[in-house]
Amino acid sequence: MRKVVQPLETFPQLTIHETPKCGLVEYRIENWEPAGKNAGGDRPSSGWDLGHLVVPLLIFVVDRYITPDVLWLRALECLVAAWWLTHALVWESVIAIPGIGLQLESHYGLPHTPFSHPRSLGCKRQFIPLSSIMDVVLNEGLSFWEVRYYLAVVYREVGSRDGTVKVAVPFKAIRTYGVMLKEVYHGLRETLFDEYASDSDSGSDSKSEHANSSDQ
Repeated sequence: MRKVVQPLETFPQLTIHETPKCGLVEYRIENWEPAGKNAGGDRPSSGWDLGHLVVPLLIFVVDRYITPDVLWLRALECLVAAWWLTHALVWESVIAIPGIGLQLESHYGLPHTPFSHPRSLGCKRQFIPLSSIMDVVLNEGLSFWEVRYYLAVVYREVGSRDGTVKVAVPFKAIRTYGVMLKEVYHGLRETLFDEYASDSDSGSDSKSEHANSSDQ
C-alpha cells in the first residue's frame, strides 16, 4: 500500500509517494500552483496554460467562419481540439528505486483545475540505472531575467564506448522552487546513496550539496 505525504504546506503540488514494501519512493510535482499561496490558502489554479485555451478557440473560429459546413471536417476539428485539451502536462516525477536506479516520468492528460484532480492519459519515461549515475546535484542557473534552481542527474550513457557523460534534468517543464527541489534532492540522495541529509547545512557528509548559493 502506498503512502502519500505532502512535505511542504506552502507547496502542496509536491507529493511523496512511498511504497514501504519495496522501498520505492516517487517525488511528484504537479503542474499547478496554489492560487492563494501568499494568503495561506491552497485553492489550486488551473494546469492549462494560455496555449491550451487559445488553440481550441482558434479551431472554433476557423470552423465558424472559414471551413465549409461539412460533417466529417467538423468532426475532425472537434477531435483535434479534444486531443489538444487532454494532452496538457499534468505532472512530472522522479522515482527512486533502491539499488536499481532512477526513473523520470512526464505525464500528460487532464490537468489540475479548481474543480477536479489531474488525470494522466499518457506518459513518457526515462530510466537511468544506478551503475550509470555519477551524481545528483542541486544547482542554480539563469533563465531569461531570473535565477532559478534546478535538479540534475549526471550519468554515463549506457553502452557508450567512450563513456559519454550526460545530464538529465527532472521537472524541467514545470515551475519549481528551491525549497521543493531541495526536498527532492535530499530524498534522492538518501534513497540512492544511503545518505541521511537534512535541510540544514551538513559539511560532514561524504557528498555535499552542489549548489552555488544556499539562499533561495
